[in-house]
Amino acid sequence: MRLTSKEDVLLKTIRFLGFITFALIQTSSIPLYGEEPPEEPYPTIQVSGRGSVKGEPDVASFQVGVTTTASTAKRSQKENAEEMNKVIGQLKRLGIEKKDIKTVRYTIQPEYEYRQRVRTFKGYKTINTLSVTLHKIEQLGEVLDAVVSAGSNDVSGIRFFIEDPSDLENQARTKAVHKAREKAKVLAVAAGVKVGKLIFIQETLERGRPIVPMMAMVGVAEDASVTPIEKGEMEIVARVHMKYAIEE
Repeated sequence: MRLTSKEDVLLKTIRFLGFITFALIQTSSIPLYGEEPPEEPYPTIQVSGRGSVKGEPDVASFQVGVTTTASTAKRSQKENAEEMNKVIGQLKRLGIEKKDIKTVRYTIQPEYEYRQRVRTFKGYKTINTLSVTLHKIEQLGEVLDAVVSAGSNDVSGIRFFIEDPSDLENQARTKAVHKAREKAKVLAVAAGVKVGKLIFIQETLERGRPIVPMMAMVGVAEDASVTPIEKGEMEIVARVHMKYAIEE
């Protein structure tokens, strides 16, 4: 049967649209960047494990400041500088290196008092705050007492750290992997299969937060005893997600 020119064009158009549709269907099966990869062609066991270890902090940090108020900005600044120089000198005499003493705040601002909606000028307030890192953590109480005696009237932000936690982190990782491996074995036995090769592992490490002790007013008691500070312990936690192939 011979087709007319219009029928021939129509047939070619239908064939072309069919080809395009087939191509789109094939293309849509290709995963885009960022999508989940296709599932493994073999069965797997997925497990997680948690390992934790504790250690004693060996570094402390704290903030020490001096606040002064005077009738003029210049006088307030001068008085503050005199007191802060005494504090810095005391820190250095206690063996704290210059690199471990850093200014983190310095402000001079007017002070007002409000009574019955009336603002009254009181003077100028100068605030100078240092951040101090102490590597001889056993001296912390002594250092705090010393800076207060030297002229500091603001001590806060005491925190404890472990300077090099790498060994503890590795111990936590090892515990997490062992626990995950044991879970995989238990699941395999219950399912009547064997644990095959490891095909995926992912780690999440939770470094212990610095310990912040509850601390009352720091000062030198009448009996000259050293301010007691307890450093406690820090916990480091490792978590792993592991995927094993299953051997029938």
